[in-house]
Amino acid sequence: MGFLIVLMVILILLGIAVVVISIEAIAKIRKENSNRGQEVVTVVTQTESKVDRLGQAVVSFIFSFLSLLLLILLFSVVRGSSRSMNYSNSYTVSDESVIAFSIVLGLFLCFNLLSIIFGIRARKSISGRGLAVAGLTISIIILTVPIAFVIFGVILSANFSKGI
Repeated sequence: MGFLIVLMVILILLGIAVVVISIEAIAKIRKENSNRGQEVVTVVTQTESKVDRLGQAVVSFIFSFLSLLLLILLFSVVRGSSRSMNYSNSYTVSDESVIAFSIVLGLFLCFNLLSIIFGIRARKSISGRGLAVAGLTISIIILTVPIAFVIFGVILSANFSKGI
C-alpha cells in the first residue's frame, strides 16, 4: 500500500511539473512573438483561426501518457483489493483500497479529461497538430477501456444473477 501512495505522489508531482514547464514554454513563445513586433500582428490577423498552441498540444500528449499510467495503477489497485477473499466466498474490501481506488480514479479522470480538452483546443494550431491529435487519440482510447470493463462487468453480473 505504501508503494501505491509513493507512486501517486510521484504522478501528482510529475503532473505539476509538466504544467509548470508548459506554462514556461508558452510564456517563452509569447515573449519571442512579442519581440517580433508588427510581423506577428499581421500574421495573427491573417490567420485568426490558426493560433500557435504548441504548449497545449504537448500537455495533451503528456497527460494522455500520465492517464495511461494511472489506468495501469487503477487496475493494480482493483486487483490488489480483490485478493482479500474470505473463506465464505465473499470479497471484503478494506478502507485503504477504497481510498486508493478513489484517488487514482479521480486523478485518472482529471488527467484524461484535461488531455482531451487540450487536444481539442490544440488540434487547429499552427504547430503541434500531430501531438494534439496523438494525445487526443490516446486519451479517447484510454477512456473507453474502463467504460468497456464496466459495461462488461454489468453484463456478467446480470448473467450470473440469473443463474446462467
